[in-house]
Order: sequence, then C-alpha cells, then structure tokens
Amino acid sequence: MDPSVPRVPLLWMTVVTEGALLALAVGLGWWFGWRWWAAPASLPGALAGVATGAALAAGVIRLAQGSAPVFARLRADLRDVVRHMRVLNGTTDLLLISALAGLGEEALFRGLLHTALADQGAAVAVGVGAAAFGLFHPISVSYVLYTGAIGLVLGALAWGTGELLPAMLAHATFDAVALWWGVRSALAEAPEP
Repeated sequence: MDPSVPRVPLLWMTVVTEGALLALAVGLGWWFGWRWWAAPASLPGALAGVATGAALAAGVIRLAQGSAPVFARLRADLRDVVRHMRVLNGTTDLLLISALAGLGEEALFRGLLHTALADQGAAVAVGVGAAAFGLFHPISVSYVLYTGAIGLVLGALAWGTGELLPAMLAHATFDAVALWWGVRSALAEAPEP
C-alpha cells in the first residue's frame, strides 16, 4: 500500500469502493431475486456481532504484538495497512471507514453470496463467501489467507444467527478496534522487517 495517499482521497476511495460493493449486492440481489436485505435482525444477534468483532480484534492485536516467525509476513502487511491509515483524521475517520466496510463488504460477501448459495448448504455458502472475501484483500498470500479466515468467522456468525446484521457489526467493530489500536501503537512505528 502506498502510505503517501492523502486523507481525502483515501476517504473517497473507501466511500466509492464500499458503496460500489453495496450497490452490486443490491443490484444483483434484486435482479436474481435474492432478497438478502430481508434477513431478520435482533438485539442478541447485534450483541453477538459486536462481541465477535471485539474478540477478532483482540486476536489480531495479540498476533501483531507477537514475534512468531510464521507470522512475520502478516505482521509486515498489517504494519503497511496501519501506516496507510495514519493519514486519517482521528477516530471519526476510522469509524466511518469501519462502518462502510462492514456495510458494503458484508452485503456482498455474506448477504448476497450466502443467499445465492443457500441451497448448497452452510459449508459451501460460508466457504465461498470467505474465499471471495480473502481474494478481495490481495495484499499478499498471507493477507488473503488471514482475511479469508476472518471471513469464515463472519460467515459462520451470519449463517449461525440467520442474520446479516451481526456480521456487519462484527466486521465494523473489528476494523474500528484493530485500526484504532494500530494507528496509536508501536506497530505503525515499527521498523521494516
């Protein structure tokens, strides 16, 4: 990632990208009759989403603080992402980007794909959604695998609750907590490996 991208273009890129994913999910869902937006929502599901996102963020923070050689490339990728986000103007920008990612990406990868593949069963729907989610983040092979694993958790949450809102909230919470920690931590200042 290019850490020289200024704040406003980064925010606009996020709005356009996540908005396009949401529009694609709505458009394809409407065209094919996959009404993923009709999924129910509940307070227990929403709370499960926030708790899952916080737990995922705690895990990635622990991983980023570690020194296991097997995760060296992933830590370097996380460092690059955090450096890229340092141009943002505080918590409001981080929350905006996190909310947009939770909405746009989950609408496509969990909402649309799960609905489209529902007849194939949980393993296929969750697996395809997770694989597509990982491939949407092509920073490196390790980062694709890392985001794919997160996609499995988000997919299992959406499928298990029968709701999309928990996955959206988990994604937004994860991004908000992990990015907030990252831009304020030594991770952003760490030397290149």
